Amino acid sequence: MNKQKGQAQILFGIVVVLIIVGAVMGFNLLGKSDETEPSESGDGEQAVEEMAGAPVRSDLFPSGTLPAGTTETKISVNTNEPGYCRYSTKSGQSYDSMSSRFSYDENKTFHSAQIKGLKNGQTYEYSVRCRDLQGNKNESDAKIVFTVAGTGPSYYPPSVPSSGADETPPMRYDLYPTGTLPAGTTETQISVRTNEPGYCRYSIESGKTYDSMSSRFSYNKDKVLHTATVKGLQDNKIHEYYVRCRDLKGNKNENDAKIRFGVGGAYIPSSPGIPSQDNNPPYCFAGFPTEDLPYYTKKTTISLKTDEKAICRYGLVSGLSHDSMNRIFSNTDSTFHSTEVTGLSEDTEYTYYIKCADDYGNKNTDDFLISFQVEAPEDVTPPVRTILYPDRDLYYGTTETQLGIKTDEPAYCRYATEQGVSYSSMKKRFSREEGDIHTATVTGLENGVYYTFFVRCKDMEGNVNTGDVMIRFRVTP
Repeated sequence: MNKQKGQAQILFGIVVVLIIVGAVMGFNLLGKSDETEPSESGDGEQAVEEMAGAPVRSDLFPSGTLPAGTTETKISVNTNEPGYCRYSTKSGQSYDSMSSRFSYDENKTFHSAQIKGLKNGQTYEYSVRCRDLQGNKNESDAKIVFTVAGTGPSYYPPSVPSSGADETPPMRYDLYPTGTLPAGTTETQISVRTNEPGYCRYSIESGKTYDSMSSRFSYNKDKVLHTATVKGLQDNKIHEYYVRCRDLKGNKNENDAKIRFGVGGAYIPSSPGIPSQDNNPPYCFAGFPTEDLPYYTKKTTISLKTDEKAICRYGLVSGLSHDSMNRIFSNTDSTFHSTEVTGLSEDTEYTYYIKCADDYGNKNTDDFLISFQVEAPEDVTPPVRTILYPDRDLYYGTTETQLGIKTDEPAYCRYATEQGVSYSSMKKRFSREEGDIHTATVTGLENGVYYTFFVRCKDMEGNVNTGDVMIRFRVTP
């Protein structure tokens, strides 16, 4: 008998302890289901809310050297949490000041953008900053840096025959660099390849003999790749170097091969020694705009420069001849060309194909591209909440039911039994089904009692409802 009494006392003590623990942990009959439902971290939100600081950027792409002939590439970056990323060709700009935006994947952790108008022999650098859904922004740049290789044929010219007397001077090809180097470049490597071993020299004047050229290239062990470093380069100038070579038999070039490139900006008068009769088409550079435009842009001015007086036209498809293009720049017949384009729309990419003709009738055969995008606006609208459930009285005897709500976009939803509670202060959470259907189970319902729940939601961009929608019902008495 005493043994049974002792067991009953032990059992009673265990029950008391469980009741006390339950009270401390905040169990309540009505909200019991909320304590056991999955937290939002399964969908990524809670982890974002608890993460301190701006997004961590990784896997910046591309890097190194892209093949010669690459005119466009995708740049990309990964973040360790959902967010948005922007980029600029200028260092040190704040996130808000950057006008070029990455697109993003469903999870907003992989961000990419398409870069066009790349040129051989140039190095490109893009500064990247990101912000997370809570508004934390990077305060320093992450860099995407890559180079497009110099131009060269897809094969090497044939070597000198092994038999017979060699009376032919070296063939020169793969002259580097071409195009336009970044503004601020003060020195660069120039190079040339020959189809046979030899020596090469260069001059800033055309028409000089090989022997009279005082500037020499160095060479690799096979004496077919020849390089030199030139200094004192200036912005807004075109630089030209005239190259002649001789082979090991003493055969020397009797004409110039030209390395020609620009730095940064604009036109200069004709270089020393260039004949008055021009046989070259205009050299086009400094296209504008170079970055994406804000989403509200409806019109803009496109412009470019040429190294000589020219008339420039443009089209909306590639490959048209200069004469076939029916759009002419409104300001042209000089070295600066501009025109206004209208009817622009948000989230749309625009490319203009340009060719110019000089006073001697020389016309571009390749398109010069001006390409940009009008950005899509960022989402600043909180979720719209619809299809609230239950929307009528429940049957007599119902003790639990499911709350339901639908949003017009993927979101997280919470609820409270009091009106005016902020989203972040609401303790009870809906689970998510396919991102826009949200459900929660409430228990402990009683006949004849009205129940009221106030709901707020937050979308993936962090936009939060500031007002309540109400789910109200009763169990029939």
